[in-house]
Amino acid sequence: IYNKKVPQEYIRNFCILAHIDSGKSTLADRFLELTKTIKKKKMQEQFLDMMSLEREKGITIKLKTVRMHYHNYIFNLIDTPGHFDFYHEVKRSLSVCEGAIFLIDGCKGIQSQTVNIFYELQKHKIKIIPVINKIDLNTCISNKIKADLLTKFNFKDNEILNISAKFGINVKDVLEKIVTDIPHPTINTNSFFRAVVFDSFFDQYKGVVLIIKILNGYLKKKQKVFFITKKKSYTIQEVGYLVPNEIKIKEMVAKKMDTSYPSVYCNIYSVNDKKCSELESALNKLKLNDSSFTFNINICETLGKGFTCGFNGLLHLNIIQERIKREYSIETIITAPSVNYLIKLKKEHMDKRRGIFIKTECANDQITFVYNMPLSEIVIDFLDKIKSCTKGYGSMCYADYVVYKPSDLLKINININNKNIESLSFVSHKSNYNEKAKMLVTKLKKLINPHQFLIVIQATLSSKVFVSEKIRPLKKNVTAKCYGGDITRRRKLIEKQNEGKKKMFSIGKVKLAPNIFTELFNLKRS
Repeated sequence: IYNKKVPQEYIRNFCILAHIDSGKSTLADRFLELTKTIKKKKMQEQFLDMMSLEREKGITIKLKTVRMHYHNYIFNLIDTPGHFDFYHEVKRSLSVCEGAIFLIDGCKGIQSQTVNIFYELQKHKIKIIPVINKIDLNTCISNKIKADLLTKFNFKDNEILNISAKFGINVKDVLEKIVTDIPHPTINTNSFFRAVVFDSFFDQYKGVVLIIKILNGYLKKKQKVFFITKKKSYTIQEVGYLVPNEIKIKEMVAKKMDTSYPSVYCNIYSVNDKKCSELESALNKLKLNDSSFTFNINICETLGKGFTCGFNGLLHLNIIQERIKREYSIETIITAPSVNYLIKLKKEHMDKRRGIFIKTECANDQITFVYNMPLSEIVIDFLDKIKSCTKGYGSMCYADYVVYKPSDLLKINININNKNIESLSFVSHKSNYNEKAKMLVTKLKKLINPHQFLIVIQATLSSKVFVSEKIRPLKKNVTAKCYGGDITRRRKLIEKQNEGKKKMFSIGKVKLAPNIFTELFNLKRS
């Protein structure tokens, strides 16, 4: 966002990038304090993390933009998430910045996500300012990290800064470095208006609010703009900037963005069928605020109308579910996560996780193993297993592109009383489909409440049943009042009851409790 009165040479657009828990939001707090953007009375820790979920979980979920004044300069800062599930936010931020602060945890050193971020910065060819944080701690290994930055990433000695974001040590040096090292944007104000939208959200009073970077020209109130993707024209009602609150102005003056694709899919249904349209409206508003989130309508015989949703990972999935519950008061049922498959079945030989070893990289006391592995083996419990076997020291990141390869995959259908329940069906590798099916069917037997009729749970492969469990029906003691008489009287009552049970079996509908899918998901992770 630019002001016509401020020369382009005095504008800096930059973001803060780092591995999770490296101190990005804390550094942003110090910037807000030193530039006097926020008064000390109103200042609080992680000021830009305004979402209640962000404060509860202690992580940044959404990118935040804020405008700051430093001497005669205007700083447009984007604070980005560190968790890999929200990596699309990082890529969108880089598309509108001329520079980035490459923040490194001084106690943990260079981690997997740190390396991933560096390569992403190189792709975008923007100015990088390497900063080592947490030098106030006794466990800080800044000299070792500095040596790694010089050898592994080819930084120069005078480019690397040591700071403590918590206590504000050397943070002013970072601000000065932004002024001297990060280039200003180049804009042709005399050309026709052209801009890129890198974030948006829904305001219940104003409607759709877009956050943009102007590439050419200028924008003012009541001006008509044409959206290329929508192929529609809209009238701008208001223009302004964020500090971080919205400030209205009369006009704004002036990189193709990367597209993020989901890697994890699951179905979402409303517990209350009457709130299905409300759920669709909520998903539309969330999609407006999160470009990596996708959804399509899905119809299930058992659960009714729902939505097949795409996410960047399990944390992303949990955050969306929690936001639906808190912001829109809608209770939801979520099926077990899955991935997209291109089905073309042929033989292959792999390990338990079906990973193919590529290479090993060693950097001082850290080792990086590079594997080519199916996405379906990663999304559910792989990170948990790594954390467990390395006592929390291991970390993981994976490339966000999809390459389809031939594999021995089988689709397992789950039938309840001869009716296929598509939401419970899953795709599995040939090596362990039997084990997965047995575990699922056994768990279903425990979770489904007994009905007035027999319930048969089956796992089928190409219409052939290979796993089956039965839930016995609830029975009334019809012979309780028969204290005497002929034995045939008792037999007639029992036979009549059995005939009724058979009839109910053919026409009865099995009710699945809302918590069944959550329990099955937890089973998969365990």
